Amino acid sequence: MAQVSEKSSKREMTPEELAENVKKVAKDVKDAPVRLRMVVKALKETGALNDTAEAIREAVLTSRYTAKQISEAAKEMESKGLFKETTGAVIETKEYTKDTLQLMKGATSAATA
Repeated sequence: MAQVSEKSSKREMTPEELAENVKKVAKDVKDAPVRLRMVVKALKETGALNDTAEAIREAVLTSRYTAKQISEAAKEMESKGLFKETTGAVIETKEYTKDTLQLMKGATSAATA
């Protein structure tokens, strides 16, 4: 006999109960496309599908415009040498920081010795 879990307690199903459950599942599988068609029809009739499609279109167009603006700004910054200048400043800052840390390590070692 098949076993079915009902709220953490197990009981054995009779073959008839199992057959009835399989029939219910089969009916649900058969009815699902009909219900889905009804939902799509209702969405179309209310305009929800068109509204959703329009919202997605607007979001995509806005994203494209934003990406284009960012790309143009980055190209402008590169042409002005801002990236090279910034990279140079970061490298110099790293070196100054490294030197300062070495001095501090030396001072700490001398103080604790």
